[in-house]
Amino acid sequence: MTKVSAARALLMPATVRDRAAEMLAHGIAGRLTSFTVDMDRLPEAADAVVETIRANYPSLAIPFH
Repeated sequence: MTKVSAARALLMPATVRDRAAEMLAHGIAGRLTSFTVDMDRLPEAADAVVETIRANYPSLAIPFH
């Protein structure tokens, strides 16, 4: 895989989901040096994300980023 194709692969939803799942597993296992994962606070975090999205994109037309 070339560097360009590897970089493009990072934009694919499946790749993002795979990496996110991998990072979550590391966080739950306590293997992250800069972050901790507290699953008990996940609902609070999800509510904060939804509130921010609705405040900034009330039509839910969220631009690609």
